[in-house]
Amino acid sequence: MKKYLGVISFTLIILVICFFAANITQVIDPGVTTFRVLMICGIIISFSFSFLSEKGLWRKLALGLSIFV
Repeated sequence: MKKYLGVISFTLIILVICFFAANITQVIDPGVTTFRVLMICGIIISFSFSFLSEKGLWRKLALGLSIFV
């Protein structure tokens, strides 16, 4: 399982970015509080998954993207 945490984290952070883009373009219209909670939870979960994953390319990509977002 530890082997796939980097990939899961990378996928999760991509979904968070897509959610942010969909909100900006007004495809979805959540409340401000809901939006902030979902973004913060998604970033925290993906950061923790990437931190716990084994070393390699996926870990570097996930950590870098999590920090960037």
